[in-house]
Amino acid sequence: MKKTLLFLITIIMLTMSSCVTNKKLNYLQSPEELKDTASYTPANASPYILRPGDELYIDVRALYEEGANAFQANQNGSRTSSTMTSSSVYFYTYPIYEDGTIDYPFIGRIKVAGLTMEEVREHLSNELEEYVQGMTLIVKLASNYVNVLGEVNNPGRKQITTEKLNLFEAIALAGDLAPYGKRMEVKIIRETKDGPVIKTFDMRNEEIINSEYYWIQPGDIIYVSRIKGQFFKMDSFTDILTVFSSSLSVLLLVISITN
Repeated sequence: MKKTLLFLITIIMLTMSSCVTNKKLNYLQSPEELKDTASYTPANASPYILRPGDELYIDVRALYEEGANAFQANQNGSRTSSTMTSSSVYFYTYPIYEDGTIDYPFIGRIKVAGLTMEEVREHLSNELEEYVQGMTLIVKLASNYVNVLGEVNNPGRKQITTEKLNLFEAIALAGDLAPYGKRMEVKIIRETKDGPVIKTFDMRNEEIINSEYYWIQPGDIIYVSRIKGQFFKMDSFTDILTVFSSSLSVLLLVISITN
């Protein structure tokens, strides 16, 4: 009988250890509610700085298309937005070489690494103005993606289609965190001029919205580790109740047999 009671107590303890509380799951809680969280210093979003390995999408638009065509990476076919697809963007991209330059038609090598997108657009506009009058220059980052890995519902490389992307939008692209994703210890791996940097943050803390961790940069890797208590993979109270009732049934069966 003692062994039976011990078995039941063990099952109950394992069941309770598998529970995940709201404090572990909920986003944007106040720091007063969280005793095990870090504090975050307010910071503004900084523009992305181009670096070697990036790819730029550059398109020149003008009233007289013949003049603008000379400055396209691919001079064949139409440049109208209605025919532009994700695959055809490749023909209008310029890789940034290890020396920080791109090779642009008729102008040659242009230093762009270390500049923002707006700075590149202004610099190219000044260079092209003497060749194409009344033009409009479109400059975008073609290699614009974020990698989301670990305990998320849809991990993988996600294309960024907006000018800015925050942390929660990046997680949404991956289908949100899985129930056992460790929200209090999410890591970002970010390339810098001094090498890769790993940043760890707590998504439960509402102060993260105004911190440096909030805005995602192209090429970031977001990794969500797994919290403890996933032995039974119980994601709801119904799962817990099922395990408990099954254990109780086993106990009653053992008692009836032994008696």
